[in-house]
Amino acid sequence: MIRKISQYDTIAEMLKQDADVQNRMRSHDALKEWLFIASRIESLPRHVSTHAAGLILSEQPLIRYTAIQPGLNTLYQTQYEQADLEAMGLLKMDFLGLRNLSMIEAVLALIEHDSGKTLDVHHLPLDDKHTFKMLRQKSTTGIFQLESAGMRKLIKDMQIKDFNDIQIVLALYRPGPMESIPRFLNRRFNKEKIKPIAKEVDEILAPTQGILLYQEQIMAIAVAFAGYSFNEADILRRAVSKKDAESLELERKNFVKNALNQGKPEKLAHEIYDYIVKFANYGFNKSHSVAYGLIAYWMAYLKANYPAQFIAVLMQNALNNADLMRHYIQEMHEYGLRLGKPSIHKSGLQFHKEKDVLHYPLLGIKNLGKSSIKAFMEIRSSSKYTSFSTFVKATRTIFNRRHLEFLIYAGACDDFKLNKKTMIENLSPLLNFLEYDESLDLGDFVYTEYPEYDPQTLKKMESDAIGFNIDYDDFKPFEPLVAERGYLWPTSLEQAPTRKTITIIGKLTNIKVIETKTKKAMAFVQISDRITDLDAVCFPDTYEKFGSKLEKGLVLLFNGMVRMKDDRRQFILDKVSEIDV
Repeated sequence: MIRKISQYDTIAEMLKQDADVQNRMRSHDALKEWLFIASRIESLPRHVSTHAAGLILSEQPLIRYTAIQPGLNTLYQTQYEQADLEAMGLLKMDFLGLRNLSMIEAVLALIEHDSGKTLDVHHLPLDDKHTFKMLRQKSTTGIFQLESAGMRKLIKDMQIKDFNDIQIVLALYRPGPMESIPRFLNRRFNKEKIKPIAKEVDEILAPTQGILLYQEQIMAIAVAFAGYSFNEADILRRAVSKKDAESLELERKNFVKNALNQGKPEKLAHEIYDYIVKFANYGFNKSHSVAYGLIAYWMAYLKANYPAQFIAVLMQNALNNADLMRHYIQEMHEYGLRLGKPSIHKSGLQFHKEKDVLHYPLLGIKNLGKSSIKAFMEIRSSSKYTSFSTFVKATRTIFNRRHLEFLIYAGACDDFKLNKKTMIENLSPLLNFLEYDESLDLGDFVYTEYPEYDPQTLKKMESDAIGFNIDYDDFKPFEPLVAERGYLWPTSLEQAPTRKTITIIGKLTNIKVIETKTKKAMAFVQISDRITDLDAVCFPDTYEKFGSKLEKGLVLLFNGMVRMKDDRRQFILDKVSEIDV
């Protein structure tokens, strides 16, 4: 029977058309009853759905219009659908929540905590030079709607200069409008002339380089060119956005008729209407673009003017996401900031700023929970622990052995001037000592000194505790050189000029040596930083000179030139050298 049902769109259709099913029903009363019931409940809602953001507004109590029932988040919800409620004259509004708003709030709170300065984002200047300079340099990591590689490229290509440009970018970089990007850029930089349509239309489309981009532009054209009222223009906008053929044809007649009444040529009216209908595939509300643009600008302003607080909140939201954290670490170094290991004296639930250092929070250490950290922070101000042993004693009821081990692994206990192996190896004897009689004088406890673990073990311990490396990061010793000597990370290659010799600093993570047709050796190598794996070519002459230096796992300097190949940037090596710190 299941196979039978699958051959029809509905059970009712099957009962009406299938003779075999009809015969079976005559001889099986139970089957007849089952199929009859199934046909009645078919297509009915299977469960109660709740709109993620929709709220119904009414000047009278809702029970005068609709049945209601308990819903999510202690709110009541209506038992009618949106269309039925709107038919009654009720208004539905969508109230969307964005985590970016919470992030902005957190950055503002951190700015006030660190500097005592209270900022109101609603009164920020919309023409801040630092903000637009940062955007043009494509430093958009963490900024709402502007992070993607394609968006960064468009921002750079546009040489974005004011808030109106942000609105346009958000409306332009979407499926559909993206096809107009080359034409938009050509017109913006006077490489292509804007083809006139009609004076009224040209004035409306001037801010978007003669390209129909916003739904509000449809309404404005209908009012200015065809003499629509604003209410009639909104009806046209809805018809266009719904793409209903019958409605579109009806509105064509209205548009042309109104245009003729305004003394406009019929052929021109049809051409403009055709353009509007074509636009229907990708219309975007300018009101949305402005609202999204404002959030993007607020975040860009805060990042450009308060990078430490912005990046601290960005990293706070990325705790336990090692890949994102490595990306943000690379970003913070570009702003002259450094990441400090966690400290039991300074760190807590959030990143702690100290001059140009952001100390990693205890909350980011694996196996430690928020409740235990909060309990520790409550006693930290009053407890006197000047040594590792007094710290263990003071926190015995808060941190278990596993907690203490991971605090040591992460470097949070390095303040006590003992190496990690000495702390780990003495942890059991110390806990046993306290378990025997915690009233004993800790001065009687004698540490057994141990030589420190080897660097690879220390690196693994730190990575196990926080998911990546801070103190034992391969690039940490070389970070000051990037700014001092003008070196570039592989991540920055996109911004590097072509046909000009540059120096990249990175780890050689892969090397593949091949033989050319002339029996000469050359190599394809991979150069990496925390974020990017860069493919580079080492041709025979260069390989003959520097091939012996290409040792996998080493951080080296790579001199070379960027060239374009098949619309992609390729790095050609000229020289490889060790780093003179």
